[in-house]
Amino acid sequence: MAKDAGIGNVRMVLGSDSSFTAILEDGEVVAWGNPNSRLISYNHERMRTVQQIRASDYAFAAVLSDQSVITWGHHSFGGNSSSVQDQLKNVLDVVSSQRAFAAMKSDGSVVTWGDPNSGGDSSKVQHQLRRVQKVVSSYDAFAAILLDGSVVTWGDGGSGGDSCQVHLRSVREIAASGAAFAAILADGRVETWGDDRYGGDCSSVKAQLLDVQTICGSAGAFAALRCGGSVVTWGGADYGADSSRVQGQLKKVQQIHSTFHAFAAILENGSVVCWGDADSGGDCSSVSDQLVDVLHISSTGGAFAAALKDGSVITWGNPEYGGDSSSVQHLIRCVGNSLWAFGVLCFWHEPFVQAVGRRAITSAADLTAQEMANVSFGLRTLLCWRRLSNVASYVLMRRQSKDPTAAEVSSLEMLLLDGAEGVHVHPDG
Repeated sequence: MAKDAGIGNVRMVLGSDSSFTAILEDGEVVAWGNPNSRLISYNHERMRTVQQIRASDYAFAAVLSDQSVITWGHHSFGGNSSSVQDQLKNVLDVVSSQRAFAAMKSDGSVVTWGDPNSGGDSSKVQHQLRRVQKVVSSYDAFAAILLDGSVVTWGDGGSGGDSCQVHLRSVREIAASGAAFAAILADGRVETWGDDRYGGDCSSVKAQLLDVQTICGSAGAFAALRCGGSVVTWGGADYGADSSRVQGQLKKVQQIHSTFHAFAAILENGSVVCWGDADSGGDCSSVSDQLVDVLHISSTGGAFAAALKDGSVITWGNPEYGGDSSSVQHLIRCVGNSLWAFGVLCFWHEPFVQAVGRRAITSAADLTAQEMANVSFGLRTLLCWRRLSNVASYVLMRRQSKDPTAAEVSSLEMLLLDGAEGVHVHPDG
């Protein structure tokens, strides 16, 4: 992206798999990246009222303060909503698959658009989409939980868009992998459907799936947390489905988190157990002695970051996805136990680096007001990315001294809090 593009005064930003969109304070929208790798910009007064943005692979959908929706991007990926625009009113939320969108309205109905093979056409089940409480997506299908606990699915059948062979009643929660769904019933049992290779078949562990509290999905596997803290896994072997190596350690588990190919569990004593692809965070042995009193874990597509009780952050996994934070550890530890620091200091895409410049920043005072805004811009981008598979890792803020000054700590904390306001994060990201 050219340096003279003039991106500034950014209010909100979102990245899809291959492009970025920035909404400026004056309502101008600037987009860049694939498929043409050229800058596209236009102005729309209503963009000033954007409340949230969702992204498919090559398109965006924004919900405005008046609960209407604006879309842009590749038409085949949901960028053109003209066929349903008159229906996009009183919208509460939008969910995306790879190439389509589904909007939940205040009356409990759902409006869809985009590629029919990716869930963009819900006409066959439209009469069933009433009193919808929640919509979840896999790569190419959607599943909606209704008020009565029943489930309606549509989209690619092989990705979970066809649930007719499964008895889905009294459903409490649904989790998704890339091409399958797993539903927790009111009695704690689990039903699955979709591609067997991605966790759509749980028959091998069905007898163990009792008293399930919650389920976490990777790109192709599931991990179910049971009452009492035990864990049951199934799905594709390449996606963390095999937890046999650590099964003896998975006791009194409190939380489970995932990257695309691995899982990480926080135990009651604050330690962490990992499994799955080592390069994607499935092996935390190099930092296991540091993973004590862990409060929370955040993840990208290939790395984990753990926030500790003492305010420090420990990372592991693929360095290109943020698994190596050694060069910014002295900055991460100065902002408390918030993982905003992980986003601000570890993940920067080329346009953001160019916007602030490549010079060394020795203190927060070295940043101009515009540059501070751009840093917040970068934070918002990290949090809004639906998938992080194309993220390049850039360390922007580097300093020579090891100990930050009180002023630097204060400036960073204010910056992080500012970046947290108004951010909407996609549930599977």
